Amino acid sequence: MDGNNCEFSIGHVWEFLRPHAPRVQWYSMVWFSQCIPRHTFMVWILMGERLKTQDRLKAWESQHGSSLLCLLCNMVQDSHDHLFFSCMFTSQVWSLVLTHIDFPIVMHGWKDFVLLVSPFVVRIVARIVVIKLIFAASVYYVWHERNRRLFKKGNRSSMQLYETIYSTVRLKLMSFRWKSTPSALRLKSDWKIS
Repeated sequence: MDGNNCEFSIGHVWEFLRPHAPRVQWYSMVWFSQCIPRHTFMVWILMGERLKTQDRLKAWESQHGSSLLCLLCNMVQDSHDHLFFSCMFTSQVWSLVLTHIDFPIVMHGWKDFVLLVSPFVVRIVARIVVIKLIFAASVYYVWHERNRRLFKKGNRSSMQLYETIYSTVRLKLMSFRWKSTPSALRLKSDWKIS
């Protein structure tokens, strides 16, 4: 690379070309081997605050756009924090989903949630994997429901959305190889996995 002949390696070229930055705090929350890729991608976009929420689209809004309200609660304009943590509809979904997490979580905003959970998610423990799967599935399906309503394909209730999240996570958990530890057996029982 400095003008000397050396053996060519795509790995060396990639390391030379790619931007290097420190690993972000939420890395383990988003990227893990048991993830559901489309959910993980959505969480990655959320972490970068790149979802096209109404607060981000203000620069493009027309004179009529300022009256848009959150499509889930019809109370205020949606934003990342509102849509995933402050919205009444989403709060109902979270309260149902959090009954399956054996972890004390207080929801004030997605950044607070990530700061609270990040120290624990580095470990690969069944309970932590379940928390990450539930979080990612909830983000994915809340955003999906918001877009579903935006494009007039009908509305689901918070209970229907919860059931979709629950069944998706349960199906993913059914594909795991479980250890015979007391906590894993309790999780299998809680999620009705035989």
